[in-house]
Amino acid sequence: MTRWNRGRPEIERDGADRPRPGGGGDDGVIEQAREVFLEVIRRGEFKPPLMPTTVREAIDLTRNPNSSFIGLSAVIERDPPLTANLLKLANSPLYGGREGIGGLRMALTRIGLRGINQVLMIAAASEVLVVPGDPTLTARLQERAVGVALAAHGVAHRVKLNDDAAFTAGVLHDVGWALGFGLMRRARRLLPDALKSDPALQHRVVERIHGELGMELAATWGLPDATAQAIGYHHAPGSAPTETRLAYCMEAARKIVDRAGWHPEDPDAADLGCSAFDVLGLLEIDAKVIVVDVRRRLGLSAG
Repeated sequence: MTRWNRGRPEIERDGADRPRPGGGGDDGVIEQAREVFLEVIRRGEFKPPLMPTTVREAIDLTRNPNSSFIGLSAVIERDPPLTANLLKLANSPLYGGREGIGGLRMALTRIGLRGINQVLMIAAASEVLVVPGDPTLTARLQERAVGVALAAHGVAHRVKLNDDAAFTAGVLHDVGWALGFGLMRRARRLLPDALKSDPALQHRVVERIHGELGMELAATWGLPDATAQAIGYHHAPGSAPTETRLAYCMEAARKIVDRAGWHPEDPDAADLGCSAFDVLGLLEIDAKVIVVDVRRRLGLSAG
């Protein structure tokens, strides 16, 4: 399983040499913070959250050919917040909810077996994509995660990759942001003074390491290596040790979500190409179709 000590992702550097510990300027401070975070994790003083137990049990049930919606609903109903979340998703444009559904079994029937895995992963991600004290960033991370997951699923389907793995990687691709700010609070006493009083620099630190932290969560959750690498290298897919195509799928999905106008990272995305399209053999017409589908499922106008 990919961990920090096995081929850590070179992200956000665009091929430039990573600054060494003790270097000058902001880059030196950022790398010092990264090493502090790594050491805190190595000592076991900060661990990524486990996958919620109910979600894990429900996912296991969906993989059992003998399981039923009755048994699945019995497991989910033990977790009222999860039940409420699934009902909300079932009644959203995401799964074509035109008429309101109030019962869990009816909701599961509407969503379907494959869709259940998706909403379970969305629910699990929503529990960890939380930045304490910053509801605006939390909402942006959670909402964009759904868009990237939908786009990744669409891209993977067209280029013959595992679309379930792509969806999971998409919904968790930015989970490292939430983990990074959690680490910042946990390790504050160990951080350079220049970082403690500079929110913009703190943001850059988390931006630099969020891919690595995402891989740490993927390892904790026991996700396949391809999924972990797609999460860790979604800003530098060509650097993934072995699973570059799924990582390129994440880059393509992020570009498509930018084009869809859903919390875009790059406001000029609609006018830019994407090398991931070329690597994957994704046609521009296919990308446009995915944009339309993503906007529809997010409840946006055709645009």
